[in-house]
Order: sequence, then C-alpha cells, then structure tokens
Amino acid sequence: MTELVVVGTFTAAAGGRGAGIHGFARDARTGDLRELAPPVPADEPSFLAGSADGRFLYAVDGWDAGGVRTLAITPSGALQDLGVRPAGGAVPCHLTVSPDGGFVLVAHYGSGSVSVHRVNAGGRLAERTDLVSFEGSGSVRGRQDAPHAHHVSTGPDGTVRVTDLGADAIRAFTLDHGRLRPGPVTATRPGSGPRHLATHPDGRLFVANELDATVSMYRVAGSGELREEATVASTVSPGRNRTYPSELAVSPDGRFLYVANRGADTVTTFGAAGVAVEPLSETPVEGEWPRHLALIGDHLYVANERSHTVAIFAVDARTGVPSFTGRAADVASPACVVAVQGTRVAGP
Repeated sequence: MTELVVVGTFTAAAGGRGAGIHGFARDARTGDLRELAPPVPADEPSFLAGSADGRFLYAVDGWDAGGVRTLAITPSGALQDLGVRPAGGAVPCHLTVSPDGGFVLVAHYGSGSVSVHRVNAGGRLAERTDLVSFEGSGSVRGRQDAPHAHHVSTGPDGTVRVTDLGADAIRAFTLDHGRLRPGPVTATRPGSGPRHLATHPDGRLFVANELDATVSMYRVAGSGELREEATVASTVSPGRNRTYPSELAVSPDGRFLYVANRGADTVTTFGAAGVAVEPLSETPVEGEWPRHLALIGDHLYVANERSHTVAIFAVDARTGVPSFTGRAADVASPACVVAVQGTRVAGP
C-alpha cells in the first residue's frame, strides 16, 4: 500500500501554469510519486490541508474574491470536487483544520484577515463563524504597506497563531466555538516579514522571515507572548540572487529544521535539538524557486515553482541531510505538497 500525497498549484490569475490539484500515490520505500488521475481543476489552489480522518481535502481558492474548496477523498485516492464556499477575504494563501476537525481557518494575504468556517458532518464547509481583520504596516515599502496574514496554525496547546508579514507581527488567538478570541501579539524585528512557522516537539516555534532572509526561534513565555531566543540567516550560501525563505519543517524527533530558500534555490538543514539554531548543511533543490517543502516519511519533497517539478530527496536518518534521489514529479507551478494523514491507496 502507498500513501496519498496531494500537490497544489498556481494557476493563471497568479501568473502560474498550474492546472489544479494533483493526487499522487507515494511509495514509502523509494519516495517516488505516481500520479493517480488528471488534476482536479481549481482556481489558485496554492495551499491544501487534509482532514484528520483522511476523508476530505480543503484548498484555498480564488484570488481577489477568495474561497475554500472541499474535495472528498475516495478509498482509491481519487479526489471528488464538492464545490467552493466564499471565505470572506482576498488572496487566501494558507489554511488549517482545527485539531477537533470542526473548523477550517484561512489566512488571507490580500485583505490581511483570518476567517473561520464550520465543517458539517459530511465534511463540507458550513457557515463562516468569524472573520478577523488586522491593522498595521511595516518598514518595507511595497511589501509592508498593509497587514498581510500569511500563515495560520494551531499549536499543541490549542493556541491559534497567525504570521502577519505586512505588520511584522505574530498574532495569537484562542478558538472558542468558532470565534477567535484575541491573545498576545508579538512584534517581530522591523522589516523581517514573518511568513510561516513550524512548531518543535518541545513547544519552541521557528519562523521563516521572508523579507530579511532569516529564521527566528521563539519560546512561549508565561504570559503567552513569544520570546525571541535566536535569529540566524536562512542560508549560508546566498549566491548572487536575493534570498526569500518560504517554508520550514521540523523533523518528528526534533533534531533537525529544514528551510527552503527561494533565490538561493537551496534547502538549509539546521540542528534544532539544542538551545541554538545551528546550520549543518545546504542542499541545492535541483530546480528553481522552492515555494514549499514537506517531510514525509524518510523523504523531503520540494515544490520548485518556476522549474515545474516536485523534487524528491532521501533524508539521512543520522545526519538529517537530504540528498537528491535523481527523481522528481512533473507538476506545473507547484505551490505546496501535503501528505493526507490516514489515507492509503493501492499500488500499481
């Protein structure tokens, strides 16, 4: 049996060549990806999230008028489009499913807001239960003239955190019966542009800062605010092009942190087990503009947006360093790679 891996893409509105949402069977031993069917047509499905039971997939949809698309996942791994509901914001770029599976939360880059949507018993989105709009700006003209929510996730303690790239802030909330109750707001360094975050098994948070090409490590203080403990460059070999870190992931055992660097076109491996964030190695992504990466089993998958591939790397269990397997899946304008938990599909 093999796992289901889905890939979201950028389509025409964002200048991409993508055709929609792709479903692949992943060979757990080799890491290879085998496309199961033609992609499901969708409008800018640049980020995806699966339900905890593996029966449904949610995708951001649309550009100026954003929505959320729901897809059912059959036992064979086929994706069935169940339609789109308006999300209430512009340029939805990230989403997550609440730990209890009852709500989908969406970050809207264009409108600087986060929306919350109830999930009904059949997996479809029901009514929107909340919409929170942010205020603020930053110091980088053209990128920080307004708030830009870029990432939303729920931590092990139930805290919802949103990175606001436009206002240099990480905003905390409590999800209370579908409503977002405001918590502490952590100001990041001026001009850093916090983009995405990842949570370490011990509760630390790592944040990829897009605008100053750094990675920051935070601990949660007693007040619930985040305390910055370290910041390092996201790449040790930036080359001639400016670097824009995109996605990051922590290994399940907490020993390693992986950061994708657009511009440098590398993945940096950091040691993450101790109190410091230590660069260990830097690996070319075998493509251009790594928009996203995902650790799945013993492999690292990198969505190379501008070279139209998902490159496959084997991760050394001892050193944590990824090495290119020589194989990649051809996907036009890939934007994210997600393993759907709890879903297995038959092999060829």
